[in-house]
Amino acid sequence: AVVSTQSGHYGRDTNYILSSLGVMSSSESGVNLIKKKVATLKQELDDCQSRAQEAEEQLNNQQEIIEKLENDLKAAHQKLSLTEDELDKAETPVQELTTRAETAEKAAEEAERTR
Repeated sequence: AVVSTQSGHYGRDTNYILSSLGVMSSSESGVNLIKKKVATLKQELDDCQSRAQEAEEQLNNQQEIIEKLENDLKAAHQKLSLTEDELDKAETPVQELTTRAETAEKAAEEAERTR
């Protein structure tokens, strides 16, 4: 509690009584309030800096994960492209063989009918 004291005959006695009860004059309490506020602000600043550092570390970790996933995705696309090219190359001989087989089958049927 803050109590304003007046100087004079009762001033000294009042200050002694108030200080013994844990009550300070307004100038003393103002200084203490400022000190407490500064200490509180310093603690809040330290807490904010700690949270900011943790957030920055998490961001860096997430960026590393994203970079790795992007590289994995790029590698998968390249592998898919190569596989598609191999499939295209394999389809051509298969189509040619299928056409030859169909032609041979028709020729065999014709030969069978003409007998």
